[in-house]
Amino acid sequence: MKNDAPVLVTPPAPGPRFVTVWAIISLCFILAFTLDGIPHAAAAFDRELSPAAAADIFSNLSRTMGVSLSMLVALCALAIPLTANVWSPKLIEIFLADRWNMIVLGYFVLGNGVILWNQFVVTTLAADEVRVRVLVCLALALVGISGIAPYFLYVLRFLVPRSIVHRLEREILLNIAQAKEAVSGEQLHEALEAAIRNVQYLGKITLRSIERYDRDTAYEGLSAMRSVFDHYQVRKEFLPRGLFKPEGSEVLGLGPELSREVQRQHATVEVAILQEFNLLLPIAMPRLPEIVAKIAALTRHMGVRTAQRGDAGAREMAILHFNTFLRRVLKDRQADSFYKFVYQYRRMAEDILEIEPEEAQRIAFYLDYYGHQAVRMGMHYLINVVAYDLASLCYLAYRIESPGREELLTILERLDRDRDALLDMPGIVKAQLILAAKLRTRGETEAAERLLVELKKVPEPKLKDAFSQIVSAQEHFWEIGDRRRHLDHIEPRYRRGFADVRKDLLGDLPQGRQTQHFLRIPDDVLESALSLNAPPTAARKRRPSRRELTGPGGELESGYPDQLLPPARPRSTPKLAPTEDHPAASDGAEVEPAPPASAEAEEPPEFPGGGGGGDERDERDDT
Repeated sequence: MKNDAPVLVTPPAPGPRFVTVWAIISLCFILAFTLDGIPHAAAAFDRELSPAAAADIFSNLSRTMGVSLSMLVALCALAIPLTANVWSPKLIEIFLADRWNMIVLGYFVLGNGVILWNQFVVTTLAADEVRVRVLVCLALALVGISGIAPYFLYVLRFLVPRSIVHRLEREILLNIAQAKEAVSGEQLHEALEAAIRNVQYLGKITLRSIERYDRDTAYEGLSAMRSVFDHYQVRKEFLPRGLFKPEGSEVLGLGPELSREVQRQHATVEVAILQEFNLLLPIAMPRLPEIVAKIAALTRHMGVRTAQRGDAGAREMAILHFNTFLRRVLKDRQADSFYKFVYQYRRMAEDILEIEPEEAQRIAFYLDYYGHQAVRMGMHYLINVVAYDLASLCYLAYRIESPGREELLTILERLDRDRDALLDMPGIVKAQLILAAKLRTRGETEAAERLLVELKKVPEPKLKDAFSQIVSAQEHFWEIGDRRRHLDHIEPRYRRGFADVRKDLLGDLPQGRQTQHFLRIPDDVLESALSLNAPPTAARKRRPSRRELTGPGGELESGYPDQLLPPARPRSTPKLAPTEDHPAASDGAEVEPAPPASAEAEEPPEFPGGGGGGDERDERDDT
């Protein structure tokens, strides 16, 4: 496993505009001092200064430094509290802890004090000493004045939300490092308590960003949470277990029972981050769908990473929060958010399938459960995407010979157990057809027959409609979404199995012209498809490349090379397949439908997430 330890985040470097302004001011000061200051300074050393004249000079310098200090105090007193009121009170603490802020403010305060003191004692000093002190105080004032403009720019950049997020992230990583170096339970407790409080501050800044539709800052906040999680996971194994016990349930906002379970699972920091996601989700759903997708992806990342590192407690917390998020999006009736979370949940199950097959089965059960919850809540169409994702997960289980593959197939078989309510959901039928075709191509005859037994219960008109939609599906979905590929698309290497499944279910039904073109497979693609029947161990040694699977001629929308296309024919009015609305169909043969059928028959007409399902894991592996 490669080292994924994150690097400590530093505040953003000064921008070119900041450096340019500072360089211009410094250059002007150097030129003025070179051309005019040095000769006058030499003359001042030779000139006698009376105590009264020196007192006037100190008075002027004192007023100048006093005005400069008042400007800085006014800037900080107005800008910092107002910005903290917008984002988080933590900003005041960050400002006071910043080294440069303390240096500049301390310089002006001490400079004023030095000048006032010299003004008070000037009458008691000798002439030579008076000259030296005047020049020193003058140098203090000139340095202070020349630094006002750069410091103003520094403060303004300090208040940029992105800078606040990065500084807060750096402080959290420092807290985690302190916890790792702690030599006592008290030090460990203080460091992790500080880390959790700062995570909550980071979540508050992200929340305010979402409320203001500030997508960039919200992304920065979520990315900082991911960095914190990765950093903590790398160092977690070095922390003593059982020493960190948050006070009651105040820290995470959880009940006492769940808080005790979190402590037992040693997952307090992970749950703190997940709880911030839980707080952000209902605000982000109606405002910024991109943030919802980011939250779903980060939750998957946390679940996969904890499973890979053998952190069962934190992985269990990620699954619990995934289920909570699905319940929340169903409660708010957010179909697009449901698609995003189901997609990431399925990807999490695929990523941990070889590591923890039992947990992948649990995730499949939860997907089935929340799909039927959507049906009970009147959103029947949502279960279609669950069917496609379960089919994709099931096929991967058979590809890698996972010990729980038969249980996953059983879940997909029983997905339409409420037949009266789900029979009109074409996604379930099409997902089972596509999986049966892939299993048949791979040589998993017994598993494919189990699906065919279920599919034979579907009325023939609905089977014909499902086959027609699959044949007409393009490879890529025609909208922007998480899933780039169309859910109904079947790769050329699986079409021989698709033809066998069609023959088993519909018999020797005549094929329409589009179906004939769809099932015409090039020889090189056919050889690649036949190679899928090889023993799994040999197949894993070398997977065929994408060029080998698609053929040298490239693929069109229908999925076969250009040289095998039949000659173009004049466009005519398409015939209608026999339906209840059009009983007078021509000869009962399949014909190509007018526009490509969408991935859904119920509302909404197609997945907001677009295509994709299908064989995404194949695409990642081949790439």
